[in-house]
Amino acid sequence: MKRARHGQNDPMERQIEWALCPGEFIYDRAGFSFVSGLEKVAADVQKLIPAEPARAVALCEAFLAGCHAKAEQLDDSSGNFGMFVRDLICTWIKARQAAGVGQPLFETPRAKPCIRPPRASCARSTNWL
Repeated sequence: MKRARHGQNDPMERQIEWALCPGEFIYDRAGFSFVSGLEKVAADVQKLIPAEPARAVALCEAFLAGCHAKAEQLDDSSGNFGMFVRDLICTWIKARQAAGVGQPLFETPRAKPCIRPPRASCARSTNWL
């Protein structure tokens, strides 16, 4: 991630790290409050999109990397963390679009195999991608 002025990390990065509680296992009974804390930080990142989209992209990427690492340190039986990550990916895409970063993510060759048609029966008759 790019450094802020004077060689310091972005202050939002510290908030992200603090919210992710690195090294601490999160049990399912604590999952809701844990995810609520993550959602507050994500809302602050989302507020940056109109004014500082490039910064929001970098913060989303740092947040997603932290979530990837945290996935090994929590019990997500309730699915709250997974839903949070899904929403964070949507925020990242919106930030990329606002920043004008490259082609839309769904048009990249790497993303095409990841996109699946809906489970409805009409998916059989539709030519997906």
